[in-house]
Amino acid sequence: MKALDSNRSTRWHLAQECQQANQLDKKSKLVRSDLKLFILRRYQYADELFETFSKFKKITSTTKILEVGSGPHGVSFFYPIGMKIALDPLASFYRKEFAFVQERGNAILLQGVGEKLPFFSKVFDCVVSDNVIDHTSDAQEVLSEIFRVLKDDGMFFLAINLHHWVYSLFSFAFKVLFFFNIILNFPNFRTHTYFFTPSRMKRMIKNEGFKILFEDIPLQRDLSNGSSWRFDSFKPFNHVPSIFVCSKGHPY
Repeated sequence: MKALDSNRSTRWHLAQECQQANQLDKKSKLVRSDLKLFILRRYQYADELFETFSKFKKITSTTKILEVGSGPHGVSFFYPIGMKIALDPLASFYRKEFAFVQERGNAILLQGVGEKLPFFSKVFDCVVSDNVIDHTSDAQEVLSEIFRVLKDDGMFFLAINLHHWVYSLFSFAFKVLFFFNIILNFPNFRTHTYFFTPSRMKRMIKNEGFKILFEDIPLQRDLSNGSSWRFDSFKPFNHVPSIFVCSKGHPY
């Protein structure tokens, strides 16, 4: 068990190193592009995300919102309503390199990891995780911590890229090779610690005690509309952007 934990921790640190390199590359491109357009799109994306969220939980100026894994320009920096805290293990790095983006928002940026949230239990009305949980060291522990810090009537918004089970097989092969210190130069595998199928992700959410109130998984929607099991229909090597809105207590 210790060997597995150590291996998972090593993969997470590799993912963090790759993330920093990717973000620096993004920064260099960003400063040469139309920054105003980028900022506008981030505001639009934050509005769209919280518009979906607000269908299940009213957000006011006193709503306490935590974004777990905000990255350099998370939605908490661009949504104008609520008392927002952005948490990220690379917070110091992002504060230094992306101040020109973050200064436009009013979120408080803190250093920390989702596996050990530095907050008391039942303090947040809303928790947001946007394309983060598949980059963590222990996804189940992150879900457990989110459940802990949410109020009893709190809501959890999860956005994640899900994958076909074929992709998961390649992910498993990568993990095996990584265990023997064979690290292939495939960026998507290097920057991720997990590759979830829809069924596995839903099972983990429910096992933690959340109730799924809303889900949008395009892969499943396509299948229900008559798509076959052919590989070109299933697109096994493409990620599928999906979202869940979950309650800690009873559905509204």
